[in-house]
Amino acid sequence: ALLNLKNGGICGNVTFKVRNGDYFERMFLNPVKGSAPNAWIWFEGESEDSSLVELISSGSVDFPSTVRLNDVRYFGFKHMSFVQNASVNNYAPMHITRGKYITLENCETRAFSSSTSSASTHSMAAFIDSNLTIRSCRIIGGAGTACNLVGTGPMKYNLTIENSQIIGGDALDARNWTNVIIRNNFITGGGGNTNYAFYGLGLNRFDISNNYINAAGAQGTSALYLINNGGGSSGFRNKIVNNLLNTSLG
Repeated sequence: ALLNLKNGGICGNVTFKVRNGDYFERMFLNPVKGSAPNAWIWFEGESEDSSLVELISSGSVDFPSTVRLNDVRYFGFKHMSFVQNASVNNYAPMHITRGKYITLENCETRAFSSSTSSASTHSMAAFIDSNLTIRSCRIIGGAGTACNLVGTGPMKYNLTIENSQIIGGDALDARNWTNVIIRNNFITGGGGNTNYAFYGLGLNRFDISNNYINAAGAQGTSALYLINNGGGSSGFRNKIVNNLLNTSLG
């Protein structure tokens, strides 16, 4: 499937149905010719159960991720799991750089877990240009940040995280996004040296509502920490409503 995408591109919507199984391999994809608003690429577990379709990788020096998407556009995963299972070369199971219009639905990313520095750095690291949607997913583990949406460069647009679980490290770190929806999620730090459960810097036009946000562990100082954020705009007010916040504070 990947070879066909790389060599031939697409001319319309394409869906690859993935049969149940554990696939011990890695996935790397650069921009695909023909991808467009009316020509999306989807990889879907055919049984619609993410626990039955797992892409598993031990990583390498040159490829420390299970999935690496580089400047890919109009692309999505559904009903699949992405796992790291080794204590070295394990940056993140899901690593996305550049690109836009990326969607994960009913998926799980699972970092290698360890009480030492050998744990995966992140479970998901996405440094894209705009339009990232995470819906009904589980993002688990990571010694640093479970879900790292920081990156560098200019303001990014349209981040949606809904009905998901983000667990581990400083669970969610999102910076320099405009048009942000963080709604109906379970967000909790993984204990140990966790400082924040949700750290947001430079967010504008945001709706943070109906979440459980927990900074666990002896260092858990802030469940929700927002800094240098915009004040909304004409016709739109930033919203923080109906969230349950908890800190351990040692």
